[in-house]
Amino acid sequence: MTTSARGPAARTSTDGRRDPVSNLCMHPLTRRHRSRLCAPGIAAAWLAACVPVADDPVASATDDPASASSTSAASATTTSSTAGDETSTGSDASTSDGSTTADAPSCGDGEVDEGEACDLGEDNDDNGACTYDCALAVCGDQLVHDGVEACDLPVNDGSYGGCLPDCSALAPHCGDAVLQEAHESCEHASHGNLCDPLCELRDCAGLSLRDPTEASCPPEAQVNAAISGATPVGEFSGTFAAQSWGYYGSYWIILVAETYQPQGLCEPQSYLLIAGDAAIPEAPGEVDAHVLVSIAGEVALATGTLAVLADDYKKIDASPECAGSTSLTISVEGDGWSLGGAAQTTCCRSSDNRWVS
Repeated sequence: MTTSARGPAARTSTDGRRDPVSNLCMHPLTRRHRSRLCAPGIAAAWLAACVPVADDPVASATDDPASASSTSAASATTTSSTAGDETSTGSDASTSDGSTTADAPSCGDGEVDEGEACDLGEDNDDNGACTYDCALAVCGDQLVHDGVEACDLPVNDGSYGGCLPDCSALAPHCGDAVLQEAHESCEHASHGNLCDPLCELRDCAGLSLRDPTEASCPPEAQVNAAISGATPVGEFSGTFAAQSWGYYGSYWIILVAETYQPQGLCEPQSYLLIAGDAAIPEAPGEVDAHVLVSIAGEVALATGTLAVLADDYKKIDASPECAGSTSLTISVEGDGWSLGGAAQTTCCRSSDNRWVS
């Protein structure tokens, strides 16, 4: 090998490029320590620990000693980790010292971990056997277990409007078809549309009516009914009828008052409420009806038959020129009742276009 004043001559590989060892020994940064770095085998060992980069691996490694040191450490860590644990999985996370850690256990991973009573993974459900908090569904957790519980309230003691102690069924409540006199005045099953959603009897004041006026109900239309007869609380006679509709046709109730009164159709006068069991019956035909009479503050209930003679009872373009026609008849018999008559309920309307009769 030929030498020069500058040290060993640069060796060239068979492809015409410099040999990496010669590059290292000839580099300006290594001149002061050439005797130690370029001893046989030392430079080659050093280069073997480096990660080759693009066209000039030696220059890249030596131009930035900090980068070279970091790259070498990362390579050594990777090699050590791979060799030391060939069975590690992709779910393990590498730490800075080369060790691995598994994902932390959590509710919803499908494994019952410490502090969990259950874990069904994606099947966890607050209405299922295992809740989203990995707790077993139990009566009293205020979560209704579908197919197992009928209810689950903060207090399940079987009291009215609540839930049985074992959550198997609702306690007595409005709508169960059993009249709970301490809490209810009616049940829809026995009182029909005279019973409101809170199991309270409807009355005249609670109907969605507007008081008629002279403009909406002229004098010739102010006598549009003739319904009279005996009731358990006294004789009744009514000459003016108006009708009330619930939202979306949920109920249909006819009010029959003693007389037309522009300032109020309810008390102090007597009145009759006729609630058809069919909210919007078709004519001609008959429907069952529940009837309430109020005379001097006393109330009596009965069932009867409501005959619908013409569909004009539900027209929104009714005219006050309807006097003398008949669209409805009512008949109530038995248990102190003997009541009947006819009415034309489409003769008048309120000033804001809400029908009152």
